[in-house]
Amino acid sequence: MKILHIVQGFEFGGVNNVIVNLIKAFHKLGVENIVITPHIRNEFMALLRPYVSHIYVLGRSVNYLNSIKYILTEKERIV
Repeated sequence: MKILHIVQGFEFGGVNNVIVNLIKAFHKLGVENIVITPHIRNEFMALLRPYVSHIYVLGRSVNYLNSIKYILTEKERIV
């Protein structure tokens, strides 16, 4: 099974830690995790790398408030 995680951005805060812990839990269950985000800090990249098969970083050109809309309209090109 694959799960596509659409995250508005990995910066600081407790919500991002919850997302990382959920991805780790899904990985333990044998799920293939794929993450799409407009930006990610290096600390979160290092935390996620062992548990995620692909991390797509859209770049700062995509406004994080519109990132989910962008991903949904461009999903065929992204995945």
